[in-house]
Amino acid sequence: MTPVASMRVRPLPVHRAAPLTPRGWPSRASSLLLRLTAQGAGAFGRALDEGGFLDELGSGATILAPSDEAFSELAECLGHDRAAMLRSLRLHVSPRPGLTVADLERRGRLDSMLGQRLYADLDDEGSVRVDGAQLLQTDLRVASHPGVVIHILDRALAPAEFDLLELLHLSDNFGRLLHACEVLDMEALLRGSLPYTLLAPRGLMTLPTWEWHELLRPAARPTLETYLHRHIVPGRSYLDEGARLRSLGGQRMDVEGAGARLHVGGRRVLVRDVEARNGLIHVIDGSFGIG
Repeated sequence: MTPVASMRVRPLPVHRAAPLTPRGWPSRASSLLLRLTAQGAGAFGRALDEGGFLDELGSGATILAPSDEAFSELAECLGHDRAAMLRSLRLHVSPRPGLTVADLERRGRLDSMLGQRLYADLDDEGSVRVDGAQLLQTDLRVASHPGVVIHILDRALAPAEFDLLELLHLSDNFGRLLHACEVLDMEALLRGSLPYTLLAPRGLMTLPTWEWHELLRPAARPTLETYLHRHIVPGRSYLDEGARLRSLGGQRMDVEGAGARLHVGGRRVLVRDVEARNGLIHVIDGSFGIG
């Protein structure tokens, strides 16, 4: 046997420990996803992650997350319509940081990333609900996102289905307004992707027949166009007291009062906040004049 002393001892390889880095730690987005999954809303969380929303939350947000069961029903309903899914996801996230259930009850509303406003109220048992959806869990937080608050819903919220033009067609009160839009080739504006707020004038329907026919003459088209532009506001504009709107025609209109005494530009508001896929309709008494 070879003497032990004559054996060549091979040095053991030295394994240097890799420096500790945050690379293996959960990212801020994945921490939020883990929280949603733990609370039974993982399917919604994964959809948010795939859509890139979790990385866009910035300093904070309020997330209304449908439960896994509710989101499964939504996904089945939408099928492979990715655009519709993205719209739905935006509806469930508000850029308003950290609204608790007490905040929702006090404010009564919140605006979503989609632009569509959601309303909070109390059910018969005194519990807060949002657009009719019950809150299964409330005021959930994630350490990595101090400005984010999560509420779990028992059902998914529904984005507005119809565009502005379709909503006008669904009403029996705006035949002349639709005719004017057709004459001026403005139908594309009312069904386009850019949001507008339409202050639908009831006064157009009460205009004397002879004056209405005068407006339809080719020579009067500029007057008719000016009239319609006074009733269209770029963007989705809610009639919050103290707000100021500016129409396509450049007119400034103040929002005053509340409830039955709500006025915009001095005209009484008969119906407010009719949600469209691409904007809002408020029905006003009278109109903003012709000529």
